[in-house]
Amino acid sequence: MKKYLIIAMLVLTANAYAQPHENETRREEIEQKKIAFITSKINLTTAEAQSFWPVYNEYQNELKAMRTKGKEELGRPSEWKGKLTEAEIDKFLTAKFAMERKKVDTDEAYYKKFKQVLPMEKVALYYEAEMEFKKELMRSMRDGGQNRRGKPGE
Repeated sequence: MKKYLIIAMLVLTANAYAQPHENETRREEIEQKKIAFITSKINLTTAEAQSFWPVYNEYQNELKAMRTKGKEELGRPSEWKGKLTEAEIDKFLTAKFAMERKKVDTDEAYYKKFKQVLPMEKVALYYEAEMEFKKELMRSMRDGGQNRRGKPGE
C-alpha cells in the first residue's frame, strides 16, 4: 500500500510540474495560430510585415505585463470573497478600474503606432481580425476543440 501511495504522489507531483509547461506550450500554439490568422486576414506586404510585427509584439508584451501585474496585485474576487471589508473591496474595484483605463490608454497608443506602419484599411482589418480570432477561439474552446468551422487560423 505504501508503494502505491508513493507512486501516486510522484505522479501527482510530476503532473503539477508539467501543467505550467503544458499551459505555456498551449499559449504559444494559440499565439502562432493568431499570427497566421492575422497575417492571412490583413495580407501584409513584406515591408509592412517587417514594420508591423515588432510593434505588435511590443504591444502584446505590454498587455501581458499588465495582465500579470493585475493578477499579482488584485487576485481574483473568488479568492477574497468573504475575506475583505467593504473599504478593501472598494479599493480593489477602484484599482481594477484604473487598470482598465491603463489598458484603454495602451490600446490607443498602439493604435497610433499601427497607423504609422500600416495603411488605415489594414489597421482596421487588423482589429477586425483580432476580434474574429477571439470569437473563433472561444467557439473552439466551447466546442471542446471540435469547432465545426475549423480552429482559428486554419
